[in-house]
Amino acid sequence: MPTRLPRQILVFVILCAVLLAGFSAVQAQPGAAPSDDILTSTPMADGSIVHIVQQDETLATISAAYGISMADLRSLNAMAPTSNLIYPGQKLIIRLPQPPTATPTNTATVPRPTRTPTVVTPTRTPRPTGTATVTPTPTITPNPLKAALNGFVNQNRPYLLIGMIAFCALGLAWTLWGGFRKSR
Repeated sequence: MPTRLPRQILVFVILCAVLLAGFSAVQAQPGAAPSDDILTSTPMADGSIVHIVQQDETLATISAAYGISMADLRSLNAMAPTSNLIYPGQKLIIRLPQPPTATPTNTATVPRPTRTPTVVTPTRTPRPTGTATVTPTPTITPNPLKAALNGFVNQNRPYLLIGMIAFCALGLAWTLWGGFRKSR
């Protein structure tokens, strides 16, 4: 009389197959760019910087990309001191507007009165000329945690695969032993 395999064994085999398929998919793209690279925003005309949160970005990766502390980022956005809650589409203030600089204006100078009339020609203060500024282009900032994880997986690929196979085999043996022990 054929024995029916317990449902646990079927679930365990499927779980092992999914784990191995996921491991293979991660290794299939070693040269692909990490998905949480952050595209930084350029300053606006007033000097302020506002970042729009994208999918899979965290407060830590955003603060690292802009080079500011997480505490400063939280205080600029009126967040609780321990909060890490952000959502895609949210606008985060990275830098406040810079105070405008005063531009010099022409002022007429009034000569002191003298006893002898003289012709006074007012002098004009030269008007400042505009200087060209270069707008920085956004660059993708790689996520160091993801790069370290990919490096670890690439260096230890054979050991990880052997460990996963051994884990699956032990789990299968344990499940079979438990299933046959209960069926008696």
